[in-house]
Amino acid sequence: MTMILHIKHMVSSRCITAVKTELSYMKINSPKVELGSVEIDGNLTSQESDLLQERLHAVGMELIQDQKTILSNRIKLFIDELLNSQDENSDLHISVYLKNKLKMDYIQIVRIFAERNSLTLKQYIIGERVSKVKQLIHDHTGSLTEIAEQMHYSSSAHLCNEFKRVTGNTPKSYK
Repeated sequence: MTMILHIKHMVSSRCITAVKTELSYMKINSPKVELGSVEIDGNLTSQESDLLQERLHAVGMELIQDQKTILSNRIKLFIDELLNSQDENSDLHISVYLKNKLKMDYIQIVRIFAERNSLTLKQYIIGERVSKVKQLIHDHTGSLTEIAEQMHYSSSAHLCNEFKRVTGNTPKSYK
């Protein structure tokens, strides 16, 4: 029998390595470790769960018990996955992508996200898109028109307006 554990703030390959190290230290067999979750063989005792929670906390992560919080974190991971994707899914509208991934009504996804976060899903998506645009500008990855296209903005003007609304600067002055 396997058990899935959900872990908050597990957002990079370094986090995956840290979780694998902690599980190995505790002699917990984990055949599948991916961003935000770990599949383990068997169940954890309450002592093991407490120890894992303590060890994860020491490296900036924590076990998630609440289902709505788990869902909220999965939404964040899927948005990050989509924004960093260059495959066929990257052309999907975010609402369609989340509906397909979570097998839920988009209105329900939005409500649950808002319940668990201090901002709306739309605000979160805009913030993440602008962060990605900042990264692309900083890395000198193409013109603003190319960045707008890559980040699925309708135009470079739309990108510039959203960037200025969020950061207070234009992309050109950010460079």
